[in-house]
Amino acid sequence: EVGGMANMLAAHMEIENPDHRDRVQRFWSAPDIAQKPGLKAVEMFQALADGRIKALWIMATNPVDSMPDADAV
Repeated sequence: EVGGMANMLAAHMEIENPDHRDRVQRFWSAPDIAQKPGLKAVEMFQALADGRIKALWIMATNPVDSMPDADAV
């Protein structure tokens, strides 16, 4: 894993672990880094439905085909 998942840092380090965040932040020379997990795919569509997310840009996948509840997409 290279850091593209909302619930973990690169190399499967824990996002809620301050030492892991510090290590990734220093490696990437990042001024800021999230301190808690983001939304997973199903949670993003729920957040979209209830207005917490206003837009969602989807590339290289069809969520109607790949999500567990296609009617909710």
